Parts: sequence; C-alpha cells; structure tokens
Amino acid sequence: MIALSNTDNPRWCNKHRARMVKASLSGNLGAGEVYCCEEPGCDVHYDSSIGYFYLVRGEVVVDTFQRYCRRDGSPMYLAGFNGEPGSEVWCCGQTGCRQQEMVDQEAETVPSNESMGE
Repeated sequence: MIALSNTDNPRWCNKHRARMVKASLSGNLGAGEVYCCEEPGCDVHYDSSIGYFYLVRGEVVVDTFQRYCRRDGSPMYLAGFNGEPGSEVWCCGQTGCRQQEMVDQEAETVPSNESMGE
C-alpha cells in the first residue's frame, strides 16, 4: 500500500518528466518514504538508496537506466529543468550531498554511469 503526502523537495519522473510526490511504502515491500509519479497509470517510483524503480505485481524492479553521483556513487534524481527543452538538472539523493549535473538530453540519450565505473 502507498500513502501519499505533501512534498517539500520535488522530484520528477524519469519516464515522462511529470512531478513526483512523497509516499509511504508499507506491507510486504517493507516500510519507508519514497516518491511516486503523479501521472495516472505511471508506475515509476524513486528512493534515495536504490534510485528509480517500478512496482510490478507488488515487487520492486530497479530501473536499469540510472544516473549516479560522481561524488559518492548514490542514485541521482531528476530535480528540474534548466529553461530549455531537453535541459535537465539532476541531484544526488543522499542527504547532505549537493552534487548536481546539468544534462542536455539532445546531446545525451542514455544516463551516465561513469561514477560507478561502468
């Protein structure tokens, strides 16, 4: 079960660039705070420890396309847009880390995993 709450630090869905809201996971998936997409029918979620993931028949499936922080290797989240179409701002999901990346989706089609040595 997922219970929604207000969000004070917005994330954006990496699937179709819609706003995400805070939610609480409970039940057989464990318990904790995650973000879920507001778009009807979208199954994308974000958690700072595993990054973007999907809930498929009650199971967590981690998204294979992640962007990782160059400083600490943690999954990053889409934090916003930099004014121009395709220009994105990604931030580290770890509390206290202020690492950001500006990404031009016109020039880059697959998120980078450079910090993970991939």
